[in-house]
Amino acid sequence: MSVLRNIDGYNCAAIDAKDSVQDTLFTRARELRNRNYGNRLFIRAVIELSNYCGSSCQYCGMRMENEAITRYRLSPGQILDQVRVAGNSGIRTLMLQSGQDPEYDYDVLGEIIAEARELGMVDIILCVGVLEPDVLRHLRSAGATTYLLKHETANAKLFSEMKPGCLLEERFVSLENARRVGYEIGSGAICGLPGQTLEDLWGGIALLSQLNPEMASVSPFIPNSGSPLRLAKPGTIERTLNMIALLRIVLPTALIPAVSALEKVSKWGQSKGLLAGANVMTVNMTPGVERKHYMLYDNSRVIVNRGHVERCAAESGMEIVYCGEHSS
Repeated sequence: MSVLRNIDGYNCAAIDAKDSVQDTLFTRARELRNRNYGNRLFIRAVIELSNYCGSSCQYCGMRMENEAITRYRLSPGQILDQVRVAGNSGIRTLMLQSGQDPEYDYDVLGEIIAEARELGMVDIILCVGVLEPDVLRHLRSAGATTYLLKHETANAKLFSEMKPGCLLEERFVSLENARRVGYEIGSGAICGLPGQTLEDLWGGIALLSQLNPEMASVSPFIPNSGSPLRLAKPGTIERTLNMIALLRIVLPTALIPAVSALEKVSKWGQSKGLLAGANVMTVNMTPGVERKHYMLYDNSRVIVNRGHVERCAAESGMEIVYCGEHSS
């Protein structure tokens, strides 16, 4: 990946921008967002299919070594019931998310995707880990439209430390395979991982600039009580917001979410993310019994509902759009 030295007049120091410099950065990011999308806030629903995971990520409570977590896999009926709930609320973009579940039945997932399209979902995003090319083709033919696979950090050594047994390059091979068979793609970073430097974060922006995905994100690191990094310091809201703004500048047409983890590091953190240039929020549609067990980043999750989305939109002066993210 090439090194990005300058973004619209900003350099690496912008990740720590404060006061008037930060204000100017956020203003520029909103200008670019509004030029490409208007002042629209796109809403999607997420259903978390399974919290089984065969990975050992140092920061995640769903890592396979965590024996304290109650594991689950949603049945097709449970998933489709929630798709109907999302559709009845007007949402037309669906994200299906899971851990790297080693025993998931992708034939069944293909049937679920096809039925979700029949139920009116315009965009279906897969965030289910690294997938083999034949699985990617199968799920694309079933109706999936976007493949989301986060790189977490652009530092290959740190990546391998944070995700033992995994290679950073493998993520990009999988993304390229997805793009080759017709998916739009998405990737993203965690801001504030232990051992991560300012140069690593800037390298992540350069990496995303080179990849040029249709979706990009940045999330603050949140220590998880079920992980080896449970005592580490969380990522800061300031750096995360600056990263969002810089992503908007380098990827002006990307869909960039204000992730729920922002609420863990700052009150009204998602509203702040929208003011920094984000234009997507995700409503959690995982059934209530299981959602508390999807401990991606913390054991006291922020569950985003429609009322919270409406308050964030009002705070940031944005207009909510419930149709597909790529609809006019």
